[in-house]
Amino acid sequence: MSSDEQAEGEHERQLDEIIAEYYRLSDAGGVVDQNEFIQRNPDFALELKEFFADARLLHSQDHSDSTEHLLDPT
Repeated sequence: MSSDEQAEGEHERQLDEIIAEYYRLSDAGGVVDQNEFIQRNPDFALELKEFFADARLLHSQDHSDSTEHLLDPT
């Protein structure tokens, strides 16, 4: 494994830990300010912005899917 691959692997591991921390805080009932969370982890700002955007998209799809059957007359 090259040093670039090791660095990339370490970066991914750290990102996983940061996202796990976000879920722990959220699951504990805390409201996590996403912008503040990104500011606390500036080396991962791009990845976190993408993560939060994907999470918003999935959340909005979940809500539309759960109400879709209410609109279906069949």
